[in-house]
Amino acid sequence: MNASPEIREDLEPLTKLALITKCAGLRPGPITTITPSTKHTLRAIARRRQQLNAEVTDHERILRTLTTQAAPQLAAVFAVGPDTAAEIPIVTGDNPDRIRSEPAFATRCGVAPIPASSGMTTHHQLNRGGQGRRTRRCTGS
Repeated sequence: MNASPEIREDLEPLTKLALITKCAGLRPGPITTITPSTKHTLRAIARRRQQLNAEVTDHERILRTLTTQAAPQLAAVFAVGPDTAAEIPIVTGDNPDRIRSEPAFATRCGVAPIPASSGMTTHHQLNRGGQGRRTRRCTGS
């Protein structure tokens, strides 16, 4: 951090959450030198971080509610969070009945293994065919 030694010494040992809380509570006073200007900037950034975190938490709550209503069995599966519970219906599209097996879902996502052997070695690679934009969304690429 490029700040005065007094600010650095006060903030360096703090954990991320404690640092954000401390910076959000800084009182810069009159901004006539670099130190109050630095405090003002740190406070503004920390408060924005807190606002964004609250916004993300609110969106996650809404998404959890919507996915629980739309796909309650999927939302109830262990280790399936609201993001995944929302993503799977998006990938399957308007007609989820057409995907009747795990291999069919993998093909739709573009992650189905295809043989890529040559000579003595037998191995597989991912079939990146899939459904274009949906493929990238499913695989994260």
